[in-house]
Amino acid sequence: MTPDTRKSYFLSIGIFCALLITFLVPGTGSSRIIAAILLLPAMVLTLFLLKKRGILSINKGQVTLIMAVSSLLYLMLNYLLGIYFGYYKYLGYSIDSFLKFILPTTTIIISVEIIRRALLAEEKRLTFVFSYLISVLAELLIVSNLWQVNSFNEFMDMIGMTLFPAIVSNVLYHYLSKRYGLISIIPYRLVISLYMYVFTIVANIPDVILALINILTPIALYLFIKTVFEKRPQKAVKKKSGWRFVGYAAVAILMISIVMLISCKFRFGALVIGSESMTGEINKGDAIVYERYEDQQIGKGQVIVFEKDKVAVIHRVVDIQRINGVTRYYTKGDANDSLDTGYRTDGDIIGLTRFKISYIGYPTLFIRSLFER
Repeated sequence: MTPDTRKSYFLSIGIFCALLITFLVPGTGSSRIIAAILLLPAMVLTLFLLKKRGILSINKGQVTLIMAVSSLLYLMLNYLLGIYFGYYKYLGYSIDSFLKFILPTTTIIISVEIIRRALLAEEKRLTFVFSYLISVLAELLIVSNLWQVNSFNEFMDMIGMTLFPAIVSNVLYHYLSKRYGLISIIPYRLVISLYMYVFTIVANIPDVILALINILTPIALYLFIKTVFEKRPQKAVKKKSGWRFVGYAAVAILMISIVMLISCKFRFGALVIGSESMTGEINKGDAIVYERYEDQQIGKGQVIVFEKDKVAVIHRVVDIQRINGVTRYYTKGDANDSLDTGYRTDGDIIGLTRFKISYIGYPTLFIRSLFER
C-alpha cells in the first residue's frame, strides 16, 4: 500500500465518521453548521495530503454548460408546477439566513465536491465507497437533522423524501466528478439548493412530488450525458452495459415506487401490520398495499383501511347497514372475539386492501419500536 493510498483511506474514513457523529448532534439546524465547520478543514487537509489530478475530458465545458442550463430548467419546472400547486413566501435573504443556511450550505457543497474529486482521483474502491457515503451524509445534513425526527412517520418521510433523492443525486455527481470535474457539479448544486433565498417566492409543491422530481432529474441527466458523450463500447461490453442500465432502472423504479407508497398520497399506499388482530390472513409484520378509497363498492368480507382515533386500522367489514341515508360499516379483526366499537362511515375509510407482502414489515416494526421507547 502506497503512502497516498494510506492517506486517502485515513481521510475518507475519518471524514465519514465525523459526519456520521455530526448527523446525531441534537439541536435544530446545528448539524448543518457543525458539518460545514468540520468539512472546511477536511477539504484543506485533503488538498494538502493528496496529489492533484486533472480531468482530461474534452467535453468538460459542454457538460458544465448542460448542468448549468439544467439547473435553470429545474427552477422553471418548479415554478411552472407552482401554477397548479400555488406559491408561498420563503424566508428570503437576511443576515440570519446567510449565517444559518446560505453560508453553511455553500461551504458543505464546495467542500464535499473538492473532497469527492480528490478521493475519486485515487481510483481505489474503498475511497470510492466512502466518498459516496460522505456525499450522501453531507446532503442529508443540509436539509435534515436526525434529532428533529420524533416519530416513525417522520423517519419514513426522511427516508422517502430526503435519503432516496440524495442517493440518486450522488450517483450522478460521482459520475460527473470522475469524468468531467467538480466545476460541472458545484454551480448546479448551489442553484437548486439556494434559489429560494434569492427569489423568496417559491412554488408550494408537495414534498412527495418534489422528492420524485429530485429522483427523476438526476436519472434523466445521467442518461442524457452518458448517451451524448460516451463512446459506443464494443459488442462484448455493450451487453454488460445493457444489464447495468437495467439494474440502474430497476433500482430507480423501486425507489420511486417506495416513495409513492409510503407517502400514501397517490392511488396506492402501503402500511405495515403492527398488531395481531388480523392474524390468519394478514399477520403481524406483513405489509399490505391498498387502493385509495374513492366511493368504490364495498361488500361484506372486504378488508379495508380506515382511520380511528388518528390511527390507520386494517380490519374486515362484517356488516353493512344504511340508516338515515348514511352507510354504516361494522368491522372486526379476524383474530378478535368481538366487533370493533361503533361503526365506520365513508369519511373514515382510507382505502381497500389489494394484496399483502409477507414478513417484509419486520424491519419497519423494529424501527417503530425504537421511537416508542
